[in-house]
Amino acid sequence: MDLRIRFTIFFSLLLLVLLSFFSFFIYDQAKKKSFSFAEESLEAFLNHERSHSFTSHHDKPGGDDSPHFKNIYFRIWNQETIVYDSFPAGYGQEFPFAGEKARNKLFRQLSHSRDGQTYNLQAYYDLASVLEYLSLLKTSLLVACGIAALIIFPLGLLSTKFLLMPFHKLAVKTEELSAEKLSFRFPQPRQKDEFGRLVESFNQLLNRLEQSFEQVQRFAANASHELRTPLAVIISQGEMALRREREISEYQNSLSKILFSAKTLRNIVNRLLFLAELEHTEHGKYAVDIPVEKTIQDIFFSLGEIHSEKIFNLEITPSSLCFRGSLDIFHSIVTNLLENALKHSRSTVLIRGKKEVASLVLSFEDDGSGISNEERELVFEPFYKVSTGKASHSGYGLGLSIVKACTDVVDGKITLGSSNLGGLMVDVQLPEISS
Repeated sequence: MDLRIRFTIFFSLLLLVLLSFFSFFIYDQAKKKSFSFAEESLEAFLNHERSHSFTSHHDKPGGDDSPHFKNIYFRIWNQETIVYDSFPAGYGQEFPFAGEKARNKLFRQLSHSRDGQTYNLQAYYDLASVLEYLSLLKTSLLVACGIAALIIFPLGLLSTKFLLMPFHKLAVKTEELSAEKLSFRFPQPRQKDEFGRLVESFNQLLNRLEQSFEQVQRFAANASHELRTPLAVIISQGEMALRREREISEYQNSLSKILFSAKTLRNIVNRLLFLAELEHTEHGKYAVDIPVEKTIQDIFFSLGEIHSEKIFNLEITPSSLCFRGSLDIFHSIVTNLLENALKHSRSTVLIRGKKEVASLVLSFEDDGSGISNEERELVFEPFYKVSTGKASHSGYGLGLSIVKACTDVVDGKITLGSSNLGGLMVDVQLPEISS
């Protein structure tokens, strides 16, 4: 059952229920007012007739089956004598009447004395016309509800078709979308109603999808290039080693190149796996108290052998500063930023750290050539490499993208600026994980 039929059935049933309640309300009000009018008329009639029940025009000993006044039948007793009687023939002296003849009648009586005479006034209102009117009203309302039931459903189909037409067109256009047509955008309606906001949300989603798809394409192209290079070296060195017999030193040289390329390949794969698994790990479960200064020193010592000629300065305030967070995230951020700073610096690297409200702020500075303002928005993309013209600065292009992913996953913040040392300054703010 499609959405149009479900909407039609729902609103048809809703309208029928409302119409039924409305019809019942009309009938109930008409019934109350009709009976109330009959009671008021009967009371007013008796009060009026009491004042002249003894007059000569009330001299009618027998009934002629005609009402005395507008559906009201009237009888006057003086002691045991009937002074006036408009009751239909055949009615006895009992009052109120019982049995079949007592149905659909409203009875009232009263007594009063005048000149030593006691008069009993008896009257009833014949409700036959009222009940006939109510029966006709009830039948009319039932017929109206039946006709409405026959009309509401087809009208509901037409109205829901009209209402859902923009959404149908949107669905048809959506089916035409593909990876090659992500540049398509839906026309924005003039009115800013629910459909207009939906179209706007679709267009924003398409913007994000197009950007993400382009990033995936660039990532795939760059990843294939980076992975292809060490694989090509491994294959070529293996083929050369097997082509003919060589000296041991030549075999050792080929194996060294193969081993270096294999390690490069392993590092790239490990970093890519780290990026892929980063968003699916609940880092808050593994929060620990991290001694900031000692942890950064240990990371530097693991990297310092390659850059032993560089000057490394560490300023943590206070020196006993501890930060509660994910050790893997903290270690990855510091390792990648410190490795970049050591790689691009001329001689000096400086790291500052301080505690702010429920967060840790780290600054990494170097005296290298820095990064231009135009490139600062691009360096966070995987495999993007800053062009410095120095082979010694070659890398995988994954360091800053890993740092950005790490800060995003813990709701942190990373900004790039210019250092007073002359190179790049990277500020990282990491929120502390509560216990």
